[in-house]
Amino acid sequence: MQNLRSILRIIILVSALCGLGGAALRYRTETKNRRVEIALDMTELQRVAAAEGQPLEAVLQAFKVAGATSVALSEDTLKSLEESRRIEIVSTSRLSQTYMMAHQGNFQRIASALRHRTKLQVQLPPGLDKERPMDAGIDVEQPYNLIEGQPVGLDPHLVAEIKKSHLNLVARIENSDNISEAGIGWTLDQLKADGVSTLIFSGESVLGFDGRLKSTAEALRAREMNYGALELVKMKGDEALQRLAPDRTIRVHAIPGAEMANATPADNVQRFSLAARERNIRILFVRLFLSKTDPLQENTRYIQQLKRTLVQAGLSVDPSRPARPYENLTSPLWLRALIGLGIGAALLLLLDQLFGLLENPKGKLFWGAVAVAALLWLLAWVPVGRLPVKLAALATACLFPSLALLRSDLLDSVPWGERLWPTLRARFGWVIGVTLLGIALQVGLLADRVFLVKADAFLGIKVGLYLPLVLTVLVWVLELRAASLSEWWEKARVVARQARALVDSPLRIWQVLAAVLALAVLALLWLRSGNEGTMVVSGLELRLRVLLDQYLQVRPRNKASLFAAFLIGLYAAAKGKRLVALPLFVLGIIAVTDFHNTFCHLHTPLLVSTIRDILGLMLGGGLGVLLILAWEKWGPRPPETEA
Repeated sequence: MQNLRSILRIIILVSALCGLGGAALRYRTETKNRRVEIALDMTELQRVAAAEGQPLEAVLQAFKVAGATSVALSEDTLKSLEESRRIEIVSTSRLSQTYMMAHQGNFQRIASALRHRTKLQVQLPPGLDKERPMDAGIDVEQPYNLIEGQPVGLDPHLVAEIKKSHLNLVARIENSDNISEAGIGWTLDQLKADGVSTLIFSGESVLGFDGRLKSTAEALRAREMNYGALELVKMKGDEALQRLAPDRTIRVHAIPGAEMANATPADNVQRFSLAARERNIRILFVRLFLSKTDPLQENTRYIQQLKRTLVQAGLSVDPSRPARPYENLTSPLWLRALIGLGIGAALLLLLDQLFGLLENPKGKLFWGAVAVAALLWLLAWVPVGRLPVKLAALATACLFPSLALLRSDLLDSVPWGERLWPTLRARFGWVIGVTLLGIALQVGLLADRVFLVKADAFLGIKVGLYLPLVLTVLVWVLELRAASLSEWWEKARVVARQARALVDSPLRIWQVLAAVLALAVLALLWLRSGNEGTMVVSGLELRLRVLLDQYLQVRPRNKASLFAAFLIGLYAAAKGKRLVALPLFVLGIIAVTDFHNTFCHLHTPLLVSTIRDILGLMLGGGLGVLLILAWEKWGPRPPETEA
């Protein structure tokens, strides 16, 4: 049986090496994409020009010198053209009709947009299509209040200003209701002719929603145009379009207008820098501070500071080198198949730790476990979409921390007279080492471009964080470990009888308080995990995070501080103080599972996740060592034995 265990461990080591190969592919892909765009909104630039009394061309040039690379230009709508007096709505006797006079050469683009992007019944004066008149009438068989939001393309004069400034043009495009496949292609053709390479959709939905998102993805791909996906913005069709066109997706971060009211330039620089360094954001849509006394000077200083911070982080900010999508990245099937063998081997070793699975390799339980391991192996490489491989990755996140934490002698005491530090190092090294093996398998398994741009995400991130915690606590606290399945069932029956007796007995106040406290801690940990975790973060902790972000290259996760509790728990167990060791050990398990969980955030660059875990391990582990040294110096001494 020991030979079989050794074979399974060798399989895991080989699989981990394969996982490192996949990690190398991902790292190379990430390092090739370091270009970042700083995009400014054209409407805000026009307001700065008006406030300073300077021509728009001079303002654009000033921001380009400061570090801006792009200008985001929103489409005109019929309503915006009316407000700027470029069209005039003429009263008619028919309530279901809109008659408009187009001025300043806007007839042709309005007429073309209505014809190609909508199914509206549009009537034009005969012969005017070819003459391209300055002023002409357009008759639409719909009331104006129903069509006033209809987009009609980019303002050609502003497009010319942006081109003259040699800045990149990012188009803010709105969806047209029930747009046809041909209409999608026509819309992108017009934008391509204007020099647009990246689209950021505005409004409630992306172009082609609902029903023609595949056509939008194909049109983007055919014209080599990019889709700027706004981070944390809920837009209909956004996630589906990212999954359909990950090869054309670039992630965008913007600070909402409501948050700008209390923001400062320094805070925004820090926020944008984090987005670019730690979340693969490649277009920063920067809002300006328009209420400043000297908006041009103060905002150009703001952009200079942002560019300087990005360049210091190793990112490229250059108008001649705009942001681009990630290159193709996919782990080969053969590599995932070898990684899958390691996942199956980890399952068998974990079951062996729980109830001696490998002691009876001819029993039904053994062959059932082998069947499950084979299923995990198939999930890792079977080419039927991403769901199977995501399930295999979730199994990895659950199995390896559990395998590390359930080593049978992890909490054994060390006889008096033997040195504790070598034992402590060996046990802590085992836990971290096995967890690292799982991380290598998981990273190699999910080395795919769709995860880098967050077109897809890790499945069950909270399950991977807390299932090993629950399993480990149950096994250690209830002593559910056995040498055989029959012995395990006997222990489980004893625990069940004790649980029934506990339910039937009167509740004590301390039991209620302990249960409430445990539930509160679990709820807090659950709420704090994921992107919405800041909802339960205190202001003091947020300020501490800002300080750590400023003085450390990467901020370690807060849960890493619990490595101190984990180390002290191991130390107390080695000294034979199990009542002290067990609660500290349980608390420290959170740090171990979080150590693995760092790499479940797949849109975070691999190097950043690695540095984050190393810093967390050093800080949490260093604190634990200091506390152990203090215990050894000032803690209780063992009674001296008589000679």
